[in-house]
Amino acid sequence: MQTRQLIRHCIETEDKKNPYTDEKIAEILDLSREIVTNIRKELKIPDSRERRKSELHKAILQIIKAQPQISDRQLTKKLNDQYFVIGKYAVSKIRQELTLNKTQKTTSTPIFSHIIGYDGSLKNIINRALAALIYPPFGMHCLYVGQVGTGKSTLIKEVLNYAQTLERYQQHFYCHEINCQDYKHNEKQLLVELFGYQQQAGLLETMNQGIICLNQIDSFPIQGKEMLLKYLNTGQFQRLDNPEIFMSSTMIIATLNTAIEDYQRNFSMVIQLPSFEQRPMKEKLAYIQKCFQNESQCLNDDITVKKEALYTLLSYPFPDNFQQVQNEIKVSCAKALLDKKISDENSMIVTFDNLSDALKSTYYAHNRETRMLIRGDMIFASSGHSVLTRSDITDSWDIYELLDEKFDELKAQGLSDQEAGNVLVEEMEMSLSKQIHNVEKSKMSKDEISAIVGKTILELSSYIYDKAKKELPYLSDSMIFPLAIHLKMMNERQVHQKARFVREINKIKQNNPKEYLIAKNMIQNIQKKILVQHPEEETCFLAIYFQKFQSRYYDNQKKIAVLVVSHGHVASAMAQTANMIMGEYHAVGLDLEFSDSPKIMADKVIAKVHEIDQGKGCIILADMGSLLQVGERVEKEIGVAVGVLGRCDTLMVIECLRKTLWTNETIDEIVESLDIKETRHIYQNQNRIHERAKAILTCCVTGEGAAIQLENYLKVRFESVFKDVKWLHLGYVDETSLMERIEDLNQKYEIMAIVGTLDPHISDIPFYTSQQVYQKEGFESLKTYCYKYLGIYNPLIEVLDQQCISILSGNYTKEEVIDNAVAMMVEANCVDENYLLSVYKREAWLPTYLQGGIGIPHGESQYVTKPVIHITKLDKPVCWDGENFVDFVFTLALKEDQTEAFEELYKQMREPSFMQILKLCTSQEDILEKFMLIQY
Repeated sequence: MQTRQLIRHCIETEDKKNPYTDEKIAEILDLSREIVTNIRKELKIPDSRERRKSELHKAILQIIKAQPQISDRQLTKKLNDQYFVIGKYAVSKIRQELTLNKTQKTTSTPIFSHIIGYDGSLKNIINRALAALIYPPFGMHCLYVGQVGTGKSTLIKEVLNYAQTLERYQQHFYCHEINCQDYKHNEKQLLVELFGYQQQAGLLETMNQGIICLNQIDSFPIQGKEMLLKYLNTGQFQRLDNPEIFMSSTMIIATLNTAIEDYQRNFSMVIQLPSFEQRPMKEKLAYIQKCFQNESQCLNDDITVKKEALYTLLSYPFPDNFQQVQNEIKVSCAKALLDKKISDENSMIVTFDNLSDALKSTYYAHNRETRMLIRGDMIFASSGHSVLTRSDITDSWDIYELLDEKFDELKAQGLSDQEAGNVLVEEMEMSLSKQIHNVEKSKMSKDEISAIVGKTILELSSYIYDKAKKELPYLSDSMIFPLAIHLKMMNERQVHQKARFVREINKIKQNNPKEYLIAKNMIQNIQKKILVQHPEEETCFLAIYFQKFQSRYYDNQKKIAVLVVSHGHVASAMAQTANMIMGEYHAVGLDLEFSDSPKIMADKVIAKVHEIDQGKGCIILADMGSLLQVGERVEKEIGVAVGVLGRCDTLMVIECLRKTLWTNETIDEIVESLDIKETRHIYQNQNRIHERAKAILTCCVTGEGAAIQLENYLKVRFESVFKDVKWLHLGYVDETSLMERIEDLNQKYEIMAIVGTLDPHISDIPFYTSQQVYQKEGFESLKTYCYKYLGIYNPLIEVLDQQCISILSGNYTKEEVIDNAVAMMVEANCVDENYLLSVYKREAWLPTYLQGGIGIPHGESQYVTKPVIHITKLDKPVCWDGENFVDFVFTLALKEDQTEAFEELYKQMREPSFMQILKLCTSQEDILEKFMLIQY
């Protein structure tokens, strides 16, 4: 059978509950995983997770339907009993997805879409609130923290409304709200009401499996605080004056105006709401518009709000949050209504003068962002529609005004006209790109555009396109509408506009020579139809339009491909690790078979380059000499530009990724910069052959015998590691003869360090006293110095600590392993408490599994106080990503400059014999020792 048929047959006959991964199919058929993946994709067969989804989801839904309150652990066990190989972490994620999908199908609009910020600053907050609500079996205790007026009660109200749509509340929905502040003068009554008294049941019993809301929990009676905290943690409580222990599954939702550690620590979910000032400008403006719209409908009258008033409302911080915004707008509308009646005007207009004195003082505090959001007066119609007095499109297109403001800002910062102009060229391109996108997104019809710009301008824009199309065949007709709006604004503004880019024309010519020449001829032609006061500047604008609207412009988002090639599974592992570190799926590994001939290897490389090329070429990092010439074949056979590096390691792959993803360097520039580093490294290694032998000199004032004794002490402890180091000794005769003898020895040997009783003060050679090296700290200092001097320093020495090594027996979850590791790192003062959340965020986005049963979770370096790698050895493997199991976890807390430590760790992790040695270790000391004894 052909390979394709074998792979198809393998998939068709697999266990549908546990489909084969590409790696498993490769193992069965003795193929490379890369070949299996490519053929599977060509056959349009989904991966193993997708193939299992139908069976798995069906089984989960059936179990949940029969037992709605089943825990994730029990659900996982039932699935395992049905022969699904899956862990609790994956089951929990799938269950949440299925629950949310089911509830979201009941509505055609997103959940809470009527709340301002639901898809912005409140998105994660709403998701966390829903996660707490739907958490099995009866929700998770949740604490909402935020200043007065931030919307805690509003959000909780929406959450409770949503709760009634959940299946578990379909028949009975129990909810009770308590404001703790109301019981300030009768605290015992609150405790009785909540916990019960003697034989009388409280709300925790009568509302069992329901929800109790405790508002202003900071006013909760002190004498009942321990009772409440106990319930939050254990689900147990006692009635007042009754020793019997009761259980309840009632969910507690509470609110706090200011953070209180005791409560935050004991609630399972804590949600922090942002203040009005912390909200994005767009959300602030949306709330201001909503308030004016409400007032318009309440007064049954249209309201015009002057832009100066809107600027001020948007700029003011409103320390009392949303309620203060609402009150301010009510008062300003009342004043405007009074002005209307006094002046007998037909329209109601809110002006700057209608605002309070506190707000008026901030009028000049508005910034560029507010001016971008508010381009004119706003009209709020009582019918429920708000409009701008000028078109949103034409207002936002006023690039001239924006560039004027930017130019003035740059000049104020001390930049010369030429420097400011260079910045403005980039600003101009970015602004045009953004505004072009807005026009395309609006999907306006020809009639709508014509109404905005006028028939004459629209015809002129079409004329420019038709003419340019003859010389620029890839020019898109989507240019017509954005260009028409630009011409409209040019016509309105140019009388007052000063030329800004005259000096920068050469730069635009260099970047777009053909487009610039066509644009220049076009401007000369259209001057007969429309006034162009600054033709050179408008030529620049038009050239950029031509460049942006050619199909090759869209290639700018494409990147140079990166292909890592080696024998075995090394290449895919290096690519995977580099991708995880950089946070991008960009590098691709190609694992070749050891039996592949040079021709077969080259064919595979060419096929892979053809597959991953994005149109920008490819850099090949090949750890084999036979592929150094493959670049010529690639360019000749498939026409893809290629750069080849003849050696690679993980650090080089990471650096190559950084350059391809985050710089505009060409293939040749990237290859040259990486090659220079590597050549320098090789050159240094070659030079070592001709170096003098390294030596350590001991010298003592009491004579040569004492120097020999000191030498023997060091030699015994050093020789197993520094086998090639020479040992020299001298007795102290007099200062002159000692100096001369040391100089003579230094001609023959390269003396790394001198150890003795008196410092001979030889420049460039460090001195250690005998007293120092007889102590542990001094001896370690000398050894570390020699490691570094010889270039054989083990960088793991600085980041491994016996306090941060765990050996776990028994059953653990992934979350428990990570929690344990980070807790030990916090206790050792290596990371702060924020590090744990950053680890979970990264794991949620990209699980850090490496082949061989290894997990390498890591968080953000900003939370690292002392670089460390925590090692966890597991007696029983843990499911890491829903499919793969690990028995070693290396939790990385490294700074940006710890690349050597990571590289060394990675090298050892990829060495099967070393990992096998680690698995036999039975103590923390044993594991640490194995890393410390690594030979170089």
